[in-house]
Amino acid sequence: MTPAGLLDIGMFYWLLAAFLLYAAWRNARERRWTHAGLRRLFTENADWQSVEVQPGGGTASCLAMLLGVYTEIAFRRARAPQLAAGPVWLFNRAADALDRRVELLREPRPGSLSANFHVVATVGA
Repeated sequence: MTPAGLLDIGMFYWLLAAFLLYAAWRNARERRWTHAGLRRLFTENADWQSVEVQPGGGTASCLAMLLGVYTEIAFRRARAPQLAAGPVWLFNRAADALDRRVELLREPRPGSLSANFHVVATVGA
C-alpha cells in the first residue's frame, strides 16, 4: 500500500507477467513464446529463405535480469536507488560468465529461460 492508501501493483506486475508466461508456455497453442515457437511463427506466416532464432542470453542471464529488477525496486523503496547499480552489475557479470561456461544454460532447449530472442529472417530471392 502507498502512503495514500492505494495498492502499489509494481511487484504484482512481475509476478503476473511470470504467471502469464508460464501459462502461455504450458498452452500448446501459445508456444510462440519459446525458441521453437518463434521460429514456427516466422516460417508459417511468410516465405523466408532462412530463419535463425538465437537467445539474447542464457538461463543465468535471464534469472540475473529478474533478480536485478527486484534489486532495483528494493533499493528504490529504500530511497537509495543509486546503490542498486553495483549488485545489478555483479549479477549480470556473473550470469554472463556462467552462461558462457555452461552449455546447458546457454543453448535454448525445453525448460531453458530467455528474456528475449534475436530473429534474423532472410527474404527469398
